[in-house]
Amino acid sequence: MTRSPLHDSPARKTVVARLAALALLASSIAAAVAAIGVPLGAEYGAVLAEIERQRIAIDGYRTVVARAPALRAEIAALENDASLEGLALAPGSDSAATAAMQDHVQTVVTDAGAWLATVDVLTPTPGDGYRRIGLRVQFSADIGALGAILRALEYGRPAIVVDNLSVHARTSRAVGNDRPLEVRADLFAFKPEGAQ
Repeated sequence: MTRSPLHDSPARKTVVARLAALALLASSIAAAVAAIGVPLGAEYGAVLAEIERQRIAIDGYRTVVARAPALRAEIAALENDASLEGLALAPGSDSAATAAMQDHVQTVVTDAGAWLATVDVLTPTPGDGYRRIGLRVQFSADIGALGAILRALEYGRPAIVVDNLSVHARTSRAVGNDRPLEVRADLFAFKPEGAQ
């Protein structure tokens, strides 16, 4: 087999070298575009997602702003609603509110026929215009008295929220006992902000 004179000619080598250089240049450009473009595309997607999240938040804020006059009117109506009178403890110092709450709890428990064993005062905490006054109580009762106490606390005046309720049989000897249940609970009532 004979080789053509163009096969090994310098012109052919120059063309091959130029094609190889162009291929190398094209692959370098493609690698650079991939190295820069892929992260930029991911970042662009993240920015678009953040823009959408912000747009949804702005729509929510606009909805709240549009409802503000109706909500203010509703608040004013509730503040003037006589049926809500007495739900909170009387304004005044935290210690006076705590003492009033202790007296109320003592009355509710003894009126139901239960025995109040301990009362611990919890630290008052501030809220939005109110202070939360808390007591941790332990008492013994039968099931009927327990139901009456819970109803009186939650539906009475002042309204008292029952939290962390724990009910256990006092002991195995509690059978036949007139107060077989040991009850522990955190009780919370609210008073308007004011003197502490």
